[in-house]
Amino acid sequence: MKKFIFIIFPLILIFLTSCVSKSSAELIDDEEENVINGSASDNLILYSNLKDELDEKALNVSTKNYYKTKFEYEVSYISGRTSYNIVSSKRICEIRNDSLYIKKTSSYNSSSIFSYNDETIYKLENDSIYSYKFEGNYQTFDENEILPVYSVIKEDDFKLNDIIGFSQAVVTSEGYDGTNGTIKKDDNIYTIEMSYSYVKNESLVKFIYNLGFFSNMLNYISEDDLIVEFVYEIFDTGYNLEYGFSYDTTDTTISAKVNLGMEEDSFDIFEFEEGINYLKKYPQNFDMVTDIYNENDIIKGKYADSSFIKFYLTKGLYGVLSNDDIVTSYLVFDIDGNPINKNKIILDKMIINTNYFEIEEDGYYYIYIGFDLNMTEFKLEKINYDAYSYSSNELEKTNIGNLDGMFNYKIYTLNIDTYSKIYIKNNDEFNELNLILPIMLYSNINIKPQDEINFNLRAGIYYLIVMPSSDLSYNFDIDIYAII
Repeated sequence: MKKFIFIIFPLILIFLTSCVSKSSAELIDDEEENVINGSASDNLILYSNLKDELDEKALNVSTKNYYKTKFEYEVSYISGRTSYNIVSSKRICEIRNDSLYIKKTSSYNSSSIFSYNDETIYKLENDSIYSYKFEGNYQTFDENEILPVYSVIKEDDFKLNDIIGFSQAVVTSEGYDGTNGTIKKDDNIYTIEMSYSYVKNESLVKFIYNLGFFSNMLNYISEDDLIVEFVYEIFDTGYNLEYGFSYDTTDTTISAKVNLGMEEDSFDIFEFEEGINYLKKYPQNFDMVTDIYNENDIIKGKYADSSFIKFYLTKGLYGVLSNDDIVTSYLVFDIDGNPINKNKIILDKMIINTNYFEIEEDGYYYIYIGFDLNMTEFKLEKINYDAYSYSSNELEKTNIGNLDGMFNYKIYTLNIDTYSKIYIKNNDEFNELNLILPIMLYSNINIKPQDEINFNLRAGIYYLIVMPSSDLSYNFDIDIYAII
């Protein structure tokens, strides 16, 4: 398979532009292997040789089929004998060039108050880059097994340097030459020490300062006295750079350190097979939704979590059902993200919240709903009957009827002439009776089969509302006794 050319081309360009007409290594003889506080020309030769080696290693490593990069930083302080972490971050990228595949693992910790760990895989699929971010391990509904869940996003603005955290150009573009400091080489390790005043505008040093913990630094130490140290290690399979500085306050030493590098390294590839060895994270925002459903489509969940689901709906009333039971907990939004509230039934001064909503215009809409072991699937049903019907007759002693559907409400008028005790008995042998009764203003009350409830009411006009249960039929008695 062909290499992913855009990854290595910038490194080749950097390598070509950073080379000198004659190899710097040829200018160094054995006596110059350990130059300390040497002349400006000696320092320049050493530094030029270092840049050549860095670029050569970077080019060699980045063209291997498998390699690894590292980018870490840490700010900490020592007070007395105790060391405290202010902020630390670590990012490791394992990269396969052929048919691009990047496994990025990262962690972040801020004063032990806020921290996170992240694992994201970037891979080439059909000439596009997709990211797979690990969200956790979940138990599936169907197979009752534990599978990892990943958020999957198409990366339209993918940049390798953004994933790695640094570029090779940053590593070799620093402008110091040792004239105002020291450069020495010991075997395969280069060490550079410079006053902060001479390197404060270099990108590597500005990165440390821009972390935001050093605004008062120069109240404790001058720019000339603050020493920044860079340690470069060159080895067979790559290179490593560690650099930073520290300064003292009255009773505290604050230090900052950055570590970055790259080396040849192999690793295992995880081949994604949806539903077999991983699950795709449910959409958590409108932009992540790709599938579109219609009324009465059965939408099945795979694991317990909430999801945005997109529908095309025509004008009318709708409710949500799961295994023929009403679902009450969900949110509805229009295509612009505006919420659509469930309908209300208004009777005089009484307001009843229903379990259905109204679509006023044909178009696309979203439902945000949660799946769990008790609700592994659902459908959106269009209500093709009157959502509620009002009976002007007063309640009889025995009231028998049928609801038109799971979103139908039957409303009765209850006239009370004097302060009374009300008895209601569910005559059904198998099904609960669901009522909205004038108890504590108005409350939803479930009466078990063959069971009875009672409550007191003052004189007045009230409403009794029959709601759907597991069966659409109802049969109940009501008795009213005046309280003397």
